[in-house]
Amino acid sequence: MTNNYYINCTVDGVENAIEVGCGNADITDNDGAVPGNKIILADHVTSDATIFTIPTLDELEEQTFSVAAFGATVTLGYELSGYEVTYYVDEEPIEGNTFTMPNAYIEAVVVDATVIPVVTLDIAGYGTGDGGYYLIATPFESVDPADVEGMTDGSFDLYRFNQAADLEWENWKQEGDNYHFNLASGRGYLYAHQTDVTLVFTGEPYSGNGEVTLSKNTGVDFEGWNFVGNPFNETAYIADGRAFYTMNGEGSEIMAAEVDDIAPMEGVFVIAAEDGETMTFTTEASGNGKGLALNLSHGRGVIDRAIVRFGDGGMLPKFQMRSNSTKVYIPQDNMDYAVVNVGRDGACTVSTEIPVNFKAQENGTYTLSVSESLNSQFSILHLIDNLTGNEIDLLQTPSYSFEAKTTDYESRFKLVFASGEAEDETFAFISNGSIVVNGEGTLQVIDMLGRTIATRRDGACTVSTNGMTPGVYVLRLVNGDDVKTQKMVIE
Repeated sequence: MTNNYYINCTVDGVENAIEVGCGNADITDNDGAVPGNKIILADHVTSDATIFTIPTLDELEEQTFSVAAFGATVTLGYELSGYEVTYYVDEEPIEGNTFTMPNAYIEAVVVDATVIPVVTLDIAGYGTGDGGYYLIATPFESVDPADVEGMTDGSFDLYRFNQAADLEWENWKQEGDNYHFNLASGRGYLYAHQTDVTLVFTGEPYSGNGEVTLSKNTGVDFEGWNFVGNPFNETAYIADGRAFYTMNGEGSEIMAAEVDDIAPMEGVFVIAAEDGETMTFTTEASGNGKGLALNLSHGRGVIDRAIVRFGDGGMLPKFQMRSNSTKVYIPQDNMDYAVVNVGRDGACTVSTEIPVNFKAQENGTYTLSVSESLNSQFSILHLIDNLTGNEIDLLQTPSYSFEAKTTDYESRFKLVFASGEAEDETFAFISNGSIVVNGEGTLQVIDMLGRTIATRRDGACTVSTNGMTPGVYVLRLVNGDDVKTQKMVIE
């Protein structure tokens, strides 16, 4: 052993260092070592370690670490889900999150990091079939599609909607001033990819209040229609409760949304009543969206929907991206609607009949269905097939399958329904072939098709059941503002 090195010494308070030349560290002289410029610490000091963590964004700051483990592999750990972290060691970016401590003596290593939010969206490829489209939105202020990992690779389509343009759907891949657009917050986009892909978005997170300005260009084919998108990276709602369109299960056409929540990165269609009006996305649930939804299925899933609302939310005219799509809709006042609002008083306290039109674009078997949870909301819910004469009690059988041709008349169905109000008390009973009423007021007897088949004014206490078809009837006893209901079975 030369006089430049020795076995036993203390380096910066660490005992038993080996191969130590005397640099400018604090080395306790054992046997008169000669100063040098290389320090390699003992095994118990040079082991690998994690020295940098980011528990929260608020604690992300530049940190300085003394060099105590020369030659060690250091892991820079973090616990930030949904973020892309880039580490810097002495202002130089490193690959991944590990680096090797220097073998030469320095005062310290400075470790810093930058954090970029990352949001992903899984897209199922359309393969060789039709459909497979998604209504998407970005949770960032402005994003170049070319910067979204996976978005512009391979075979894809990316459109924005412009109601004022001659060709309303503008494809990002086309050349010209209106193309190669950025994705803007609060706007929706139509996207499809041939193969399964995960889109990876990064950028500056949206920091606005959710307000979006709508347009209405008069005299155009799609006057008033706006393609907007959830700007938040969490579930959002439309503050004024307006109805909207979302994509159907096949990704082939839009349909009225049955619920009022809008998923992160989801786009929706709304209609503006006037140019320049505003709507607001909010993360607080609105409580709207309740109603009677009639779902149309064919093949893989629900392809269209008509909705009757009671007292909350607005009407939604029928709108489709393709003129040749199969559809179900409600005609009202010489217009076609996907969502109608009949008002609670007009729909729930008396029976209501609503026409439901249907147009098939291909011959085949279709199914109309409602949610089974409607039993508690309605006392009567019948679907009548005007073509076949079939009457379906949807409270007992919530779906109806039928054959349809492209040449069938569109006025195919009608819905008959009445409320499921809680029965106040038993005020009538059957005795000797008559309904006997115990109470004051006007009595209405309503059959399961919603028709009032008998009415008795004050003073009449019985109604004959002769001629009544066996089945369930609803009795309503009205005395001013006091309304009582009761179900009765006629055998």
